[in-house]
Amino acid sequence: MKFTEKDAQNFLQVQLKSEVSHIVTVNGGDWSQAFSFELDGQGKVIRFSQTDEDFRKDQFAHQFCSPQLPIPKIEETGTAFGGYYAISPKITGKMIESLSPVEMQHFLPQIFDLFDALRSADISKTIGFGGWNIQGKGTKGSWQEFLLSVNKFDPASRVDWRASLTSRPDTYSVFQSVYQ
Repeated sequence: MKFTEKDAQNFLQVQLKSEVSHIVTVNGGDWSQAFSFELDGQGKVIRFSQTDEDFRKDQFAHQFCSPQLPIPKIEETGTAFGGYYAISPKITGKMIESLSPVEMQHFLPQIFDLFDALRSADISKTIGFGGWNIQGKGTKGSWQEFLLSVNKFDPASRVDWRASLTSRPDTYSVFQSVYQ
């Protein structure tokens, strides 16, 4: 289901029992639909999704937040429109894949800082490798097992990326060669 800015505004005003303003659709979400808005002069984001798993993962991931690794805190979650919602503070920025080559060159030092922050995050209380659940448990027992699993279809996955890849024979042959 696709929601409009008016849908988000109506929901927020009822849910928050307060006047919200400056509601704008946020692009880039694969599993949720997001809107930024202002509440009492503060920027916020609401996301709507058919599952709450991603929101719960975001709540878990927030423990790794630092100035170099900004992970917004989920302030509120609940049910909406037959699915779920989450509200968090708005953090400004751009999706990395939307950067032009010139912008990418400009932001590379910040991107490397972000990767350093990811690398140095204390994940000692987590176990496993690869995709992870809401408790931070990885789906695979080793990094090697995770890397080799990319060649197997996972019926629990939301996307069958291999089906998309096989529709591009040139790309699929490169994948097969690299995988071997």
